[in-house]
Amino acid sequence: MLHLLIVVSALLAQPDILVTGDQDFHTPEIKEQLVVLSPSEFLRAFGSDVHHH
Repeated sequence: MLHLLIVVSALLAQPDILVTGDQDFHTPEIKEQLVVLSPSEFLRAFGSDVHHH
């Protein structure tokens, strides 16, 4: 049930990217609606843009 609530919330929020290590979100059905990346995929794609303070 929690996964469903998270997916519905993400669909309503329309994020640019959903970052999660939970493989339940890395399905073709969810990826049709949202860009889903694992944390490592996100860092590979955007790591040079992340500023450390």
